[in-house]
Amino acid sequence: MCVKPSDVKAGECYRTANNWVRQVENIEEGKVRYRSRGTQDQPGWTTSGLVQFQKLSLFAYDVVEAVPSNWEP
Repeated sequence: MCVKPSDVKAGECYRTANNWVRQVENIEEGKVRYRSRGTQDQPGWTTSGLVQFQKLSLFAYDVVEAVPSNWEP
């Protein structure tokens, strides 16, 4: 199941089906800027210089639900 693009909000965290957590920094011109954090095998957020960008519709398709920033599987 995916999240609706209209439900994706800056400052919120979302998990992917493989349990990565993505924290949305901002949404501009239909693109999401986010940091990601892996599971216990790959802990820690990406550094601020290594943010990722993705088209909003694809970001929403890739995530399955909103979660707290400290969410663990």
